[in-house]
Amino acid sequence: MNKIIAAILVTAAVTAAAACTNTAPHAAAPVPASHAPQVEEFYGQAAGMQAAAEISGAVPVSFPSMHWVGPVVATVQNVTLGSGKDGTVRVFRSSAGDIAVRYGQARPVRGAPVVTGQAHGDCFISQTPATGNYTIDGAASTGRFKGASGHGSWSLIFLTETKLPAGRKQCSTTDPGAVVPSGAQVTFTASGPLTAG
Repeated sequence: MNKIIAAILVTAAVTAAAACTNTAPHAAAPVPASHAPQVEEFYGQAAGMQAAAEISGAVPVSFPSMHWVGPVVATVQNVTLGSGKDGTVRVFRSSAGDIAVRYGQARPVRGAPVVTGQAHGDCFISQTPATGNYTIDGAASTGRFKGASGHGSWSLIFLTETKLPAGRKQCSTTDPGAVVPSGAQVTFTASGPLTAG
């Protein structure tokens, strides 16, 4: 089953003031690279038996590791996601320092399951149980993230493989059949501009 990769492209606009002492303007002063916002992406993924249990609700959503890629590269081990409710602050202990992330969610979102494919008696179903937005709390962060600012959006995606029920020819989300644990996958992706402190 293909991994879902979400990527948000952000273009940062930089303004520079030009001082004039005569009729010819001076060149704009360059913005230091460390203070120019760049896209930071972070993601985690679980598969197999663990993912199947998470999708069923038997255990909380968790990942062996989460990875930050962008102006700051970092890894967080053994991550269990929180509720994602408005105002909730989650501190991730990463290899590059603590990252304080404040969740903001315009509304609870639970996308309906969708059949995305069918092959050899197997059904493939995708669902987005939650989406939202976030901001980086630089004052509560440490290391490379200390004093940083940023924001973006996140999504949680469930992928399930099931066996087509006997006597059925078409896959359905109302009667999906028995789950194939090896085909289960849970993915968390987030992306947005980050300005290093």
